[in-house]
Amino acid sequence: MGGRLSAVGGGLILAAGQGRRYGSDKRLALVNANRTLLETTLTVWQQVLPGLRVGLRVVLRGEDEPGEQALAAGLSRRFPELAITFAADCHEGMGASLAAGIHDCRHWDYALIGLGDMPYLRPATLNSLHTVAQQQIASAHPACIVRPTCRGRPGHPVGFGHAHFAALSHLEGDVGARSIIAATPGVIDVPCEDPGIHRDVDTPAGLPATRS
Repeated sequence: MGGRLSAVGGGLILAAGQGRRYGSDKRLALVNANRTLLETTLTVWQQVLPGLRVGLRVVLRGEDEPGEQALAAGLSRRFPELAITFAADCHEGMGASLAAGIHDCRHWDYALIGLGDMPYLRPATLNSLHTVAQQQIASAHPACIVRPTCRGRPGHPVGFGHAHFAALSHLEGDVGARSIIAATPGVIDVPCEDPGIHRDVDTPAGLPATRS
């Protein structure tokens, strides 16, 4: 990038869901002896930080919910640059969690919105999405939306320019950002060979293989 792109942005990871299909708190499911599912996902995102002017924020459940303070403390120790949002209304659904997170990212020029249960994403895919988003912002396109596609099928994460932040911050309940994407002409698809953009972990069988 050569330092020519000056857009400030980052990754906003949604990890406040109840995980009912999993049967327990999947965020804490161990991938190996030293790393949970959420930590594995965040590690992938953290790998794009060096050399890029980006931040990383995770949305957790309300800070008064059992275990959330301890979870946040553990994540902060493992990822010192990680910012944390507690979504008090997370029980209402993903829209409420996204709204809480985007409010705390309001100073960013763009945000890549990802999910905390998608550990199969490749750092190269995230790097490409960040670069395209930064180029769009630098070219005065604050209403850009960028998303990865693999074999012609869109996936996650999805990047939103700052012009969409107001709409994102007013999402409620379990309604995500699909309506915003559908109403935006010229969504930029970024082709990749990364099936991880389609793979989330809904059940224990979906956990990634043990990593070192």
